[in-house]
Amino acid sequence: MDTERIGITGHSAGGSAVRTAANKYGKKTDDALKDAMNPKSEGGTTITAQERKRAEDQDRISAVFISGWLQNLDDKKFAHIHSNMGLGYARYDEGGYRNVNGNGDLRNAPEALSMVNSGMDNDNKVDHVEIGHGYGDVDKGNYRIAYNDNTLHPLQPLTPSAIGSIIDFFDTTLDAPIKIDSSHQTWWLKEIFNLISMIGAFAMLFPLTRILLRTRFFAPVAQALPRASKKPRGSAAIKFWAVFLLTAAIAYFTFMPLANLSQEFFADAANKVNTWFFPARMVNSVVLWALVNGVVGLISFYFTRDKDTYPQSERAQAWGITMSWKSFGRTILLATVLLFIYFSILSIVYLAFHNDYRFLVVASRPLTLRWFLLACEYVPAMFIFYFANSLRAAVSTRYSDVPRWQTYLIAALANSFGLAMIFVVQYSVFAATGTVHWTDDWLYVNMLQSILPMMILLPIMNKMFYANTGRVWLGPLVIAPLFITMSLGGSVAYVPGLA
Repeated sequence: MDTERIGITGHSAGGSAVRTAANKYGKKTDDALKDAMNPKSEGGTTITAQERKRAEDQDRISAVFISGWLQNLDDKKFAHIHSNMGLGYARYDEGGYRNVNGNGDLRNAPEALSMVNSGMDNDNKVDHVEIGHGYGDVDKGNYRIAYNDNTLHPLQPLTPSAIGSIIDFFDTTLDAPIKIDSSHQTWWLKEIFNLISMIGAFAMLFPLTRILLRTRFFAPVAQALPRASKKPRGSAAIKFWAVFLLTAAIAYFTFMPLANLSQEFFADAANKVNTWFFPARMVNSVVLWALVNGVVGLISFYFTRDKDTYPQSERAQAWGITMSWKSFGRTILLATVLLFIYFSILSIVYLAFHNDYRFLVVASRPLTLRWFLLACEYVPAMFIFYFANSLRAAVSTRYSDVPRWQTYLIAALANSFGLAMIFVVQYSVFAATGTVHWTDDWLYVNMLQSILPMMILLPIMNKMFYANTGRVWLGPLVIAPLFITMSLGGSVAYVPGLA
């Protein structure tokens, strides 16, 4: 590593972190220079070359790029920064309402002006910011530049123009030996192949399940698929779609209140205090919602269950709800084997290529001790939601007189419609007014970008596991740990000793 050319960057809270780091190390230099002027110092009140060198060595950061963070930035926040500095902010950042001007426009933003003017002397300070224009001198460490890309906060790290801004900034400030046009980006190809890898990893689970079910040991896990019921008609159809809309409405109206309530239930994580009690702050916002909506799912299944295809005494067995304890134990073991194979292959891929399964904001990472221990806490707490979904998707939307693809579509819509409407409301209001509908809770809405794809896949995968086993248990036993570790891997967790 060239310690004379160290650059740091971070997005969102990471943007605040790199600003803090640059200010912290810059202050070490300022403090050392102040000490060097002490009459009792090596050069007395005169700073010697050696003293200046030692002071400047306290700050090794040559360039810092703040991405996606503008809140509370002022002259004081930049007082000790001696690094070249860039600022990138989404013009349509959902959190822009918190800024002094109430939007994401940097041209007259006091926060951006403070950043630019922190490198200027009093005679050259500016009263507005020209986007993309470099101020100051790279060699003097006072170079400043601001970018205002036409994108959203969570999409900024995935927007070619914003990525190009970071590349241009570091090429300029770190004097890249080989300069490449910042528009020449190939990361999207990696995203596509990552997506293919993820699809392949998920798809692998089903033929692997069928192979294992052919063994004598795991064969009792499966039973013949029960006879499917007819598509609901007349009053039964009205009841079905009424429950569909009701459960979607409950999912919609309970998400934000329960996300906020989670801050009281899991106070330590909400206040960034290290704890072993549900330490993943953002994932906690979904835990109570999953519990409540899991119970709602079970209740809705009870009221909409098919009462005609099987006698009451045979329904639970036919649907694959009941089985012997021995078969249930083998079902748990089969789920464990499937997960072990999945994460083993993922670990091999990561060790060989330093790459995992991820696409945009959805990622499946190798299972470490940290995430395994956390999963042991979160999976039982949220399992009822995954089981209820398996029951509803596998049994309630399986019809003998409807094409299979339609039943998959109905199940996916039923599980995602309520959460999807949160997006529709949030961004419709944002487009119309310039301010998001949920302001203080906007990060919870952003979190849905990674959760919603899982909610669409969940019933589809549950139906596929049910098609393999004729029972509703294997799906949630595999998918719950898989999806929950994906959510945990994309969130900060305040764990003692493992931070």
